[in-house]
Amino acid sequence: MKKRTRLLTFVLLSALALSAVTGCTPSKDPAVSTEGATTQTDTTVEETTEEATTEEVTTREPARVVKVDNTYRIVIAAEADEFVQRAANQVVESLKEKAGLELTLVTDAETPSEHEIVLGNTNRTETELGSDWEFSLQGDSFYLDTDDSLTLYFAAEAVMDAWLTPDFGLAEEGTLTLSEDRVVDLNAVVTKRDTAIKVMTQNIRDSDDGGENNVPKRYERLKLLLIDYLPDVIGTQENSRNWLIRFEKLYANMSPDEKLPVYGMVGSSVDGHEAIGGGRNTIFYRLDRFDLIETDTFWLSETPHLSSSLEGAEHKRTCTWAKLYDKKTGKTVLFMSTHLDHKSSRLRELQITILLDYMADKFGDFPIYLVGDLNTGSYSTAFQILSDKMLVARDNAWINASTKDYTFHGYSEYGGSLIDHIFYNEYSTPIRYEILSKDYGGYVSDHYGVLTEFIFE
Repeated sequence: MKKRTRLLTFVLLSALALSAVTGCTPSKDPAVSTEGATTQTDTTVEETTEEATTEEVTTREPARVVKVDNTYRIVIAAEADEFVQRAANQVVESLKEKAGLELTLVTDAETPSEHEIVLGNTNRTETELGSDWEFSLQGDSFYLDTDDSLTLYFAAEAVMDAWLTPDFGLAEEGTLTLSEDRVVDLNAVVTKRDTAIKVMTQNIRDSDDGGENNVPKRYERLKLLLIDYLPDVIGTQENSRNWLIRFEKLYANMSPDEKLPVYGMVGSSVDGHEAIGGGRNTIFYRLDRFDLIETDTFWLSETPHLSSSLEGAEHKRTCTWAKLYDKKTGKTVLFMSTHLDHKSSRLRELQITILLDYMADKFGDFPIYLVGDLNTGSYSTAFQILSDKMLVARDNAWINASTKDYTFHGYSEYGGSLIDHIFYNEYSTPIRYEILSKDYGGYVSDHYGVLTEFIFE
């Protein structure tokens, strides 16, 4: 029946098309008449609609709904660190407050049960992560797995905030439900760590020190470091011409599948805005995250708009700043990179005062970061002048992941001094601080870099 109907319809359409082109009237043969074809076409539509409806009904199955009650337990690893513990306590309190549930917190040393909410990497966890964190349902147990404990803390916060709502299945006091087909939706919630910003400072040492410490080899190591940590914004110091040409070549020839993010670069030479040579305090910012709003370089001297230095200073010193629009959060971010005098504490104090006075009208109600090689530690007056105006990332980060307690090492493993710093204001919170001392087959510079990860409240 269906084949014949399609044939009649095709013949009819062909005849109508011929009529339109030639002006001829379609045949009156009953087999191809307009009246007969219309009847047959209507029948075809009805049959097709009925068939589609029947198929839809037979394939649609209701999603399984899992009901969480007080028989469930929350499971963490026996050797769980502080932030896994915090994540677990957060889940316990959320379930008690919003769902009236009082779940027991146990470690994975306990015998497994069929009703568990498993947090982090435990002996219950078998699947490999395809992202930083993943929420899944296996049988009647839920798993929230992450690549580190800080991510777990923020993922637990976001998942519980979303799950404990009527939209996802908060049904009644003492019971929490979740439809199996909504589990994937919880993986799409945004955590505070998803929008965190990684801020880095790195004195890259302008001179080519030869051998294993020449610029070409140290440049390759720097790329490996950046791939490892993927900083969002980087303040460099001593970015001279022999570094600059490499960065320019890198991004001119970047292939789409490179692991290294593409950065924008701003910053003028200490010898002037138009100068090619000379060191510079360059700022790199990820182009996939930020748009540049405004930028400039000024001199830490009595004439900040001119290439100049304070009396008695051996070198000209500058500060480069960039005001950036964060496409992830919609926030404005102000970022500064500087390098102070290496000999005189008096000059460093004057330079910090000039910097803060110059930037005063740039400060606002948004996240601000100042990074750089201050050539001094926290004991100095220059450091105190700055810390009276801004907060010190190292002192306030939730985690200090450093294995070294100094940044300048002079290509030596025998200690050094902590002179590279990251400062911030009250509009973000440092959660992880690290002096970047990993070995990449040699040194990146005569300084270790510093990286701090900040979350926005």
